[in-house]
Amino acid sequence: MKKPAIFIYPLTRRFEQKLANPYIKDLCQAVNPYFDCVNYNKPSGIGFFNITKYFFKTKYIHLNWIEELPDKKGGFFQTSYFLIILVASRLTGKKIIWTIHNKSTHQQKNLYIKNFLLYILSHYANYIITHSYEGVKYALQLNPRIPTSRINFIHHPVKPRKIHQTNKYKYDVIIWGNISRYKGIHNFFEYLENKNILDRFKILVAGKIDDKAYEKMILSYSTEKITIMNKFVEESELHDLISYSRIILFTYQREYVLSSGALADSLNFGKPVIGPDIGAFADLAKKDLIYTYSDMKEIPALINKLTHGMSWKKIQAIQDFIRENSWENYGRKLYQWLNHNSEDHEQYKIQEKQDDEVCSYHSG
Repeated sequence: MKKPAIFIYPLTRRFEQKLANPYIKDLCQAVNPYFDCVNYNKPSGIGFFNITKYFFKTKYIHLNWIEELPDKKGGFFQTSYFLIILVASRLTGKKIIWTIHNKSTHQQKNLYIKNFLLYILSHYANYIITHSYEGVKYALQLNPRIPTSRINFIHHPVKPRKIHQTNKYKYDVIIWGNISRYKGIHNFFEYLENKNILDRFKILVAGKIDDKAYEKMILSYSTEKITIMNKFVEESELHDLISYSRIILFTYQREYVLSSGALADSLNFGKPVIGPDIGAFADLAKKDLIYTYSDMKEIPALINKLTHGMSWKKIQAIQDFIRENSWENYGRKLYQWLNHNSEDHEQYKIQEKQDDEVCSYHSG
């Protein structure tokens, strides 16, 4: 049986660069057994315009971070062309798959057109994927009339990794990944400074800071106990740094984030994870896999509580979660959901448990 053709965006030349988000590469590999990814291994140098040569051979158009399109080179023209493609897809029976990664754009320019794109997609997308329960609510906020059959909550896939474990610790806390303002690290340091506890914990920030003004702000907090490693950190080095850290911390600002690839990766490392009680963080906390806070003032107490690590029961539960939510399983779940909807037209229902408000889907 011939596999259905799928076009995945964004798959540009940044796809092969070290700083590129690995999500798209992992997605392409996950769907490969079930779909013919027409632009796989063919990264584009012309952005969304690249869809032109694949449009008529494609059944599915899979969109990620499309709200950032206005900020790209030639953003006005790319955005205009994207809107044309949406209409053409509707007329020719192409199916739009849209994964919602964030509640709000990380860059505050072109906000009007970005919000317009989100609104349009909530009406035009045939299938909407979210990696957090909060993403379901966000999609319904954009368009309350979306049939629940069009939305699927699937946990962010996890790629199994292992790191060397040690009892020799250099840091109490590590904050890792590309360092952007929306991740709220400055808010955390400002809180510690205001409480006169800036040097209470040994903290490592490991990752490239993405703009000069923010770089200056974060570097100003460097002390004997706070180390800022402002560079792209290779995977092997990152694993070493995490092995010498007791706790992994996320300080994301709640108005932006629905899910996080760094959070998914962090489950592998056998360390307690602390994050804000939003999006995917809240979902995993309800499964008792990570720890969350609702206010910065709760973080110091959590760090003190977790310095001795996690119970074996929790580590086992995390390992079970990783196996169930592998990228391999994600590709299969996506295929089954799309195939079920397109052939049987059955309605998927979001079942909200009153006790914990966790959303579950019947995905075939």
